[in-house]
Amino acid sequence: TGGQGKLVMFSANDGVGGEAQGERASLTVAKFLDQADYTHKGILGALREAHKINDANERASTTAIALIDERRKLAVYIAGDSRVLVWRRGEFMLFTHRDKIIGTSTILKGIGISGEYSKYELQLEIGDIVLAFTDGMNLGSENIKRIIAEHINKENAAQEIVQSLVDASHPHEGDNKTVVSYIVP
Repeated sequence: TGGQGKLVMFSANDGVGGEAQGERASLTVAKFLDQADYTHKGILGALREAHKINDANERASTTAIALIDERRKLAVYIAGDSRVLVWRRGEFMLFTHRDKIIGTSTILKGIGISGEYSKYELQLEIGDIVLAFTDGMNLGSENIKRIIAEHINKENAAQEIVQSLVDASHPHEGDNKTVVSYIVP
């Protein structure tokens, strides 16, 4: 929590460049975000600093999603192929795309490769569900809608939705499956 209102920030980081390099890159981003001021300037500064360190480590990179709910205003910063969606009363209000740079081979835009971010903003409402997930979560929008609808009225809705999404996702060549959820109070 912050001084004037409740501030919430969370991230889903998915490293690339091999298991050890990817984990190091993800932990670097998490460390800088954890120490950041929960403001737009603070988040961007943390992502830039993490990029400098990851860029110095050859082949180390990570995708990142950082979200802030400041008086129900959502800001999403994405580098890479992780995604965010906001579900409101049965419809997607925000569904980000996977951020990729295509060359002779697919290169993920991430912290440590380009240091560039896509930014999305949305005014949230009470009851909105914010989901951040890595590329290992390969479910279509209709499956995601169905799972949310099945669990939205349960006592532990956020946890039930996350577990059901992970269980329903098909394995993607051993890729990790990370989902973070937040229901706006």
